[in-house]
Amino acid sequence: MKKLVFLAVLLVFVGSSFAADITTGLVGWWKMDGPTEGESARFVKDYSGFDNHGTMGSEDQWIAGGGIDFDRGFWGASGIAFANNGADLIADMGLTNQVTISFWATWDEWQDRGNYTFDGRTAANARILSLEMPTGNHTLQHYPGGSTWSWEAFNDQDSRFIFKHVDTSKTWGDMILITTTIDLVAGEYKLYVDGLVKTSATGLSGSFADLAKFYIGRDPDTYACMGGSMVDFRIYNRALSEDDIAALVPEPTTIALLGLGGLALIRRKRS
Repeated sequence: MKKLVFLAVLLVFVGSSFAADITTGLVGWWKMDGPTEGESARFVKDYSGFDNHGTMGSEDQWIAGGGIDFDRGFWGASGIAFANNGADLIADMGLTNQVTISFWATWDEWQDRGNYTFDGRTAANARILSLEMPTGNHTLQHYPGGSTWSWEAFNDQDSRFIFKHVDTSKTWGDMILITTTIDLVAGEYKLYVDGLVKTSATGLSGSFADLAKFYIGRDPDTYACMGGSMVDFRIYNRALSEDDIAALVPEPTTIALLGLGGLALIRRKRS
């Protein structure tokens, strides 16, 4: 019976992906599917074909079956770093005026200071491609020339509680799909939760030409690090459509670990 249910879930996702394109423009893909044979235990493989592999923090841990449990340790103890502060990755991304970043993640509680799921900055440390989620009761997205706040998205007493944006049964510890798209040609930014728009902004301008640093799960100064778990982090050098975003699901081996109620992956607690 379980096999039939799992097959049905896969068929739904496969069927929904026919009208979508989730391969064009893929310039970074970290499945976070566990240690890679022949590499260090902290090695995080890039499956995009550009080989921009990362190194996770000394206090972070692999989750059995896939995913990384970020410890929120400061000063290099948490988050994923890349060679030369991400310079090689940035060159291969070739970002100009469009980008999509998508990942599955969960948090145990909101933090009262910056909680970076990813962070891209200029050489002068100006934030132009960053997402703090959550920071206090809200989220904050940075893009060239400005930022967007999503107030009270992480206040569980508020009707806009982000974990219940799609599935009212979701709460702290449940995994959600976070996708951000920035299109500086159209001047538009969107943040999707489980495939539906949560926050948007218009009137954007500028470019990513000055991007010089990039990290996952921390900022360049290793002060504000993510406290939570993450899997299947992808970067595209284009703004994905809603159909594309709806087709963004983890690999079948990871789907097997997910519940049917909105694909909730419960974070494994450390013993």
